[in-house]
Amino acid sequence: MDRGTISSRIAALRTECARLGRELVASGQGLSSEDAFALAGEAQGLANSADALVAVSAAWGARFETRLAGDGPAERVHSVGFVDGMSGVMFCLEAGLTEGVAGRKVTLGAVLGQRFPRTRDLLVDGAVGTITAQKVVDACAGLDVEACGRVDAELAPRLPGPDPARVMSEARRVATRVAADQVAAHVALTKQGRRGGGVPRCGRVERVVRVLADRHLGGDVVGGGAARG
Repeated sequence: MDRGTISSRIAALRTECARLGRELVASGQGLSSEDAFALAGEAQGLANSADALVAVSAAWGARFETRLAGDGPAERVHSVGFVDGMSGVMFCLEAGLTEGVAGRKVTLGAVLGQRFPRTRDLLVDGAVGTITAQKVVDACAGLDVEACGRVDAELAPRLPGPDPARVMSEARRVATRVAADQVAAHVALTKQGRRGGGVPRCGRVERVVRVLADRHLGGDVVGGGAARG
């Protein structure tokens, strides 16, 4: 599997989707209300799968940790689940999104891949939307990988059915049952109002521009190696 092959397949899917959309614009007035909404629901499944494609691809990219050294950028490859601090900026430049939106998409893909593989597979199949997947992730904030996996195993088989508005409460119920101590610890930390720091936005943008420029100008990447995230 290489970028060229995948890009060609994405282009073909986009072309077919655009063709179908134009046909609906031109002749959709012939549909009944029931048929129109049914088709919209089916199309949402397609949109869910497309969102999964974005999230999964971004998660693969986020696992590359890039650091600037005196002799150029150095990369370290982690397992899926690691998110390099520059990932949101890198993706927003490619996708034309705001940094915040891009960062959330990257993080969702990474967290699903590492901690909620069954929920990720439902998203890939189009059976659930990103809002449902994100609710599961948010409900499990503060849980370790093992606890998240237990929640995922119990909750995922029921996700295609419930109203997304109920997913958060159900996920929290399961999380509290399988890892009550971790949930309590996270609640305590949240009440303390701890906030993490970060690299100023201007610094992140400057860093990613330098990295991209080096890559496109043919600079060598040093310090490569596999590592577990």
